[in-house]
Amino acid sequence: MVWYYVKDGARQGPVEEVELNRLVAQSVVRPETLVWSEGMSDWRPYSTVAPGGSALYSAPPEAAAVEEATPVAAASPVSAATPFVTADPIVEPRVEPRIDPYIEPRIEPTPQPAYGAPVAAMNQMPVEQASVQQQASIGAAVAAPAHYCSQCGRPYPSEELVRFGAATVCANCKEIYAQRLRETGQVAGTRVYGGFWIRFIAVFIDGIALWIVNFAIQTVTFTRVSPGDLSNMGLVMSSIGINFVISIALQMTYEAFFLVRFGATPGKMIFKLKVITAEGGGLTWGRAIARYFAKILSGITLMIGYIMAGFDSEKRALHDYIVGTRVIRTA
Repeated sequence: MVWYYVKDGARQGPVEEVELNRLVAQSVVRPETLVWSEGMSDWRPYSTVAPGGSALYSAPPEAAAVEEATPVAAASPVSAATPFVTADPIVEPRVEPRIDPYIEPRIEPTPQPAYGAPVAAMNQMPVEQASVQQQASIGAAVAAPAHYCSQCGRPYPSEELVRFGAATVCANCKEIYAQRLRETGQVAGTRVYGGFWIRFIAVFIDGIALWIVNFAIQTVTFTRVSPGDLSNMGLVMSSIGINFVISIALQMTYEAFFLVRFGATPGKMIFKLKVITAEGGGLTWGRAIARYFAKILSGITLMIGYIMAGFDSEKRALHDYIVGTRVIRTA
């Protein structure tokens, strides 16, 4: 069984039940710690869902046996004629019950819950029932950036990927990748990088799409200027300036939106290319926008920045070097 728990207002997990029991033994997970597993309608304190309930934190049998075995001196009767004398008795050391919450894990064929399941379950709760700590855990889960599997290219949260050297592999591809690794004994070749020509065609397709949109915008903005009327140069220059600004903003938004949202622009999607970081993660808005302006540098250097991709071992162009990105081919 796979569990999630809340620590310092952030969601942690997933962890197997064996790992959860170890965290309980180390007091990382306390009785009041909120936990969630598949099949639960909401987040609940661990003490209410742990096997045995509150008895999990009671004294174990061996501690109780030690306490029962501790001899206690019987009080001697005091006669009425004996004066009352106060004395400090020898107090036997008390054996504190040892908390040993370790429980043997139950092996159950439970399927791996989908990413975001705790968030989906919490979204079904009434707003008044969700505590501040639970809402913070939702925000942490939603804000977690996705990473991509080196084999299938699908996005996953970082905690659901297994790292083999420089490669990050999801649970579905782990067995196949491990078998290849056992057979070849090599980690190299885990990523298939997009070559120069396939990337050139993808950029060409994106350029056609942007040209169509730009042409429609320019058709609207230049309607203010009559054909052959150059008497008002201020109006002509302002129209050119507006078109230039709109074109730059459109291209930047196009590039950044698709890279952040889908990991690839439409041209790259056609050839199953994806832009990732060196660690296999997705791009943030800042990195995606920086990559767009870095591509301008690759172009103004007589296209040498683009040609570099044909000779680099990881098919990196100049803008990939600047912002630390890679273009890979997915299955």
